[in-house]
Amino acid sequence: MKRTTFLFGLLLWSAAASSATSINIPNFGFEAVTLANPDDYTANNIPGWITTINASTFRPSSADYVGGIPQGLNVAAVANGDFVYQTLTDTLTADTTYSLFVDVGNRPGFFHGYTVTLSAGSDILATESSLSPAPGGFLTSTISYYSAAGNADLGKALTITLADSGISGQVNFDNVRLDAVQGPEPATFALFGSALTSLILLRRRYRLVR
Repeated sequence: MKRTTFLFGLLLWSAAASSATSINIPNFGFEAVTLANPDDYTANNIPGWITTINASTFRPSSADYVGGIPQGLNVAAVANGDFVYQTLTDTLTADTTYSLFVDVGNRPGFFHGYTVTLSAGSDILATESSLSPAPGGFLTSTISYYSAAGNADLGKALTITLADSGISGQVNFDNVRLDAVQGPEPATFALFGSALTSLILLRRRYRLVR
């Protein structure tokens, strides 16, 4: 009975340690500006984000995205190799896994690539630029970064950067999310789960032999 209770306790600890906390991202869905009609936009105006001259809040039409967009009515439209970024109030914390999710849209006739970046201070932690959404569709860019104890960037503010990677063209971004999970690196959880499974199997085998 004591062994069963111990194993159950370990499972509860693992589940609790792996629960994610959502980090606040102001204007995460680019809905802070009200645009009356499809195809309306506000040049160099994305509240909460630092913008360049070729970035705007944009309301796509159904001709752009027949199936709609991931969240709300608006997206961030970034063009001609420019970018937007937001520095958060949250800072890089030790022993934490960060997961950044950004929906990337291919406005037909405009898309030439993108880059999503997670930074701490002026240091880049991770980037992602591998997706190719179908014209008129979105795919979710995902970045995962584990911040170990002793990381030189601990305590620095986290920054999210969304960039168009083409010399010309445009990329649309929507529904930016950042989750944090405190505890051992995910690989450690996997090893723990494997060891726990092996222990349970050994106990069952021992009982059968007896």
